[in-house]
Amino acid sequence: MKSPLACALICIALSLGGCGAEDAETIAEETIQPITVFHVAVKVEQIIIPIMATGEVTADKRTDIKPRVDGIIEALYVDVGDRVTAGDALLKTRQVDYTNRVRQLEYSVALSKVELEQAERDLGRAKSLREKGVVSQGRMDIVLTQHQVAQSRLGIAQANLDKARVDLQDTIVRAPYDGVITARYIDEGTMIHVAFSGAPVLEITKLDIVEVVAQLPAVHLGKIEVGSRASVTLDGFAVPFETTLAVINDRVDARTRSAEVRLRIENPDLKIKPGLFAKVTLYPKARSALTLDRKAVLGLRGDNFIFVPDQGQAKRRAIVIRDLSADRVEVLAGVAAGETALTGPNLPDLRDGSPIQGKIQVHGAR
Repeated sequence: MKSPLACALICIALSLGGCGAEDAETIAEETIQPITVFHVAVKVEQIIIPIMATGEVTADKRTDIKPRVDGIIEALYVDVGDRVTAGDALLKTRQVDYTNRVRQLEYSVALSKVELEQAERDLGRAKSLREKGVVSQGRMDIVLTQHQVAQSRLGIAQANLDKARVDLQDTIVRAPYDGVITARYIDEGTMIHVAFSGAPVLEITKLDIVEVVAQLPAVHLGKIEVGSRASVTLDGFAVPFETTLAVINDRVDARTRSAEVRLRIENPDLKIKPGLFAKVTLYPKARSALTLDRKAVLGLRGDNFIFVPDQGQAKRRAIVIRDLSADRVEVLAGVAAGETALTGPNLPDLRDGSPIQGKIQVHGAR
């Protein structure tokens, strides 16, 4: 049985006259030459499809520094841009009133101790006389009460002194952690009432580690987990930063259908600044997929097809694909693992039913 193309050529030959049917058929068979093609295999591979997101850099910590006690700000030891270590003095409230308060309460404690000592002596004598029947029970109760009052007075005086000493210590505010001063809002001489002023004096930021906060579409949440490999590209930095996913927020925004994710980047030289725009690439776990060399795929997006070998002929096969890279696609439907597709420079010349030949050269998907 002749192919449609062979029959057409026979008719053309007959119409041109002269030759008989047998001669025309011979010409057609000599004219139709099999098309040389190569074969590429449909393979099962472990693939990773990156997930893209955008976000911005934020500080690991940021704290507003305020005075802890009322008074005039007497000294500011730092300015914007200064690097500080945990425990460094940042500011001082005038101390004279708090120093005087400590001294006053030290005298109060000393006085209370003297009163307690006297009350203890009185109680001792009263007990001795009571044993001899000289002191009445009523007098004994009075002396015992006076002793308890003296104990309580000493306790109150000591508590007040302890608080005054803490207030004196709090006139100097120290850095809560290693960081950088990123804002200074007031200068020396400002009067601060802690109970009524919510304004900070300084801002300290921890930058030796920074966080990238990004919004990830909720459809990707099932593909990643804490610890998933990631890379972050920042404005002004030529080389991406390799890191891992640190936090996945359990809350999904109902409006944007996205969830917040956080990644941490070591920043020992403090070159990465909060506010930088970040491009995040997340790498989920590898999964099995059918892959094929893109060169074997023809057609437009949504209407792709390939040619497969079938008894010496090219057979057109519709497939569904997804892009993986510039030279490779994932096959979602249309062929199975182990099948081959046709490719090569002559691929555009193929039609459904075209004869094919040539030394088979199998290329695996890269």
